[in-house]
Amino acid sequence: MKNFFLVLLLVVLSIFPPQVMVPIGQAVEAGAVQLKRGTPVSLRLTQMVSSETSHLGDIVHMEVLRDVVVDGKVVIDAGTPVQGEVIAASDRGFIGEAGRVGISVKSTSTVDGRTVYLRSTLHREGEEKQTLSLVLGLVLCFLFLFMKGGEAEIMAGSEVKAYIDDDAAVAVKG
Repeated sequence: MKNFFLVLLLVVLSIFPPQVMVPIGQAVEAGAVQLKRGTPVSLRLTQMVSSETSHLGDIVHMEVLRDVVVDGKVVIDAGTPVQGEVIAASDRGFIGEAGRVGISVKSTSTVDGRTVYLRSTLHREGEEKQTLSLVLGLVLCFLFLFMKGGEAEIMAGSEVKAYIDDDAAVAVKG
């Protein structure tokens, strides 16, 4: 009878091997490092984003500015492409209304090819000229009411600080 239970236990264990319980986000594979949520990532825009030419949902191209290093190992290389999105865009308007533009950083890749999500936003507003337009329009000539405000621009080369959005195990070499 003892042998029967021993054989049954071995059969069950071979079909359903025991799992080591590790809290979510704590599992790190051999040869991997843990990229923690909140780790800063320095980015640079590789294109200009303008309230005049950008539309809601447009893709924005960036790149990682400096290597992201964890435990002495590079987990995201400098120069790695980063994808973002235009989340706000309004062209300048009459009566001196300024243009507005905003972008959100979305994701990049680690050295082992995994996609990691980032979080950060950047907003710019052009120069408001409403007061000037109204005063000149009412005092001198109504045509000043057609004066537009300034365009909002985020220049290529602008630096953005983003943060890793969720823990990730990254396989690294050596």
